[in-house]
Amino acid sequence: MEEFNESLEGLEEKINEYEKQLSLVREEIRKYEQPGNEENDQIKNLRKLECDMIEVINLTRDLINYKKQSKKNRHQGESSTPENGHIHEEDDETVHMLEKDNEENIEKVPMQVTNESAAVIGRTCSFIYENKKVYGVIENVVMENNIEQLLIEIFENSEKIVIPKNYVQLNDILQESSLSENNQYQALYRKDGQWYDCILSKSKGDTYLITYIGYNNSEYVKHDQVRIKKKKKIKEITTPAGYKIPENLIVKENDSLKVKMKKKKKRIALKKKQKSELINKEFASKTQQWRSFHEKAVSKSKHLLIAHKKTENIEYNNNHSNFNIRRKFDCNDNEE
Repeated sequence: MEEFNESLEGLEEKINEYEKQLSLVREEIRKYEQPGNEENDQIKNLRKLECDMIEVINLTRDLINYKKQSKKNRHQGESSTPENGHIHEEDDETVHMLEKDNEENIEKVPMQVTNESAAVIGRTCSFIYENKKVYGVIENVVMENNIEQLLIEIFENSEKIVIPKNYVQLNDILQESSLSENNQYQALYRKDGQWYDCILSKSKGDTYLITYIGYNNSEYVKHDQVRIKKKKKIKEITTPAGYKIPENLIVKENDSLKVKMKKKKKRIALKKKQKSELINKEFASKTQQWRSFHEKAVSKSKHLLIAHKKTENIEYNNNHSNFNIRRKFDCNDNEE
């Protein structure tokens, strides 16, 4: 493993680069992941890439901690072991005090934590833990090795872990303005960390009263533990004739005769509906074309009629000047 022989500075630079790439991947996920859209293959590939990158970052961070601890142990061994091989009691007490201070640093919230970081306390979040996505609530913000860490309680097993802030993604808050009668909702159940279909009854502060569908039990949940249910879009297959058939209506080899007949009946009804819609669409298109042609013809006829009337008026106005007014006694003046 090449990383094992690298220096601490090189490993830290690699982690910074990995974190930049991870943020780009998460931006792509947020771009394609919209409420109402299904989780397609592209999002699944991006999520897998996100898990792999987080695993690489965690391994690299563990390697950095291992190298730092090894370096610290070597330094303590050199300073505490005299030439005769005996360890001073004072140095032993110093090591014990350092270990105690490290434990206290994890438990206490230091003053260096910013207000922005402290604002996430109590928020619901998700992250990758043991190669799967889990949910939990942020209980505290701590500083460890000058890095902000989050103390999180995982919902499904109530386990508490400390994880860097960059690896955590906060749940979106469901605002009251986003509520609609046409939407379906899901709530996050704390005991197993899974999403279940629910009905929203009312809001109270930053919580919603929900009722789980199929379980008939109600409870108040936080506004970041409720989401709009994503609509699953069934893949369609286009036939040679141009009909679009859902993938679940395609007959499979292991389907029973009853299922095959049921699928066939639905396909026939769907084809009739699509054919009727196509005929109506073509009729509407032809009607629109005829109307457009008729309007152009009428407009052209009006234009020609107006031009013809103008010509007649001009000819009528010029006809009265065809005769000449003669002077008196200008006829046969030279006859005599």
